[in-house]
Amino acid sequence: MKFDNEQLLKYIGACTSPYHTVDTSLQMLLDSGFTELSLDDEWQLDSGSYVVNVWHYIVCFSYRQET
Repeated sequence: MKFDNEQLLKYIGACTSPYHTVDTSLQMLLDSGFTELSLDDEWQLDSGSYVVNVWHYIVCFSYRQET
């Protein structure tokens, strides 16, 4: 995920509060192919990139299953 100046300014403009920063960042990660996981569900992970939205912050990670 790379930013040019215009995209960076758009991102900064959208992040007017902590809530908006998390929401905007989460949407960017989902648009980039991350899969959202819920803390309420049991996770069945395949190889891939994941994001967990925990109210006022997000946690991102990549998981690679060894074969």
